Amino acid sequence: MGYVITVIAFALCVGALAYAGAYTIKEGINQAIEFNENLEKEKENQDNAEL
Repeated sequence: MGYVITVIAFALCVGALAYAGAYTIKEGINQAIEFNENLEKEKENQDNAEL
């Protein structure tokens, strides 16, 4: 019986880690997109300033 509990606990840990990893990756992608948008705006501002 102890074996079953261990397997369930292990599966929960792996699931939690996978969820946290996916969330971190998603946040990283969102930040990268945001950074890219800010970079493009900055470039546009510089182009407008040069005109």
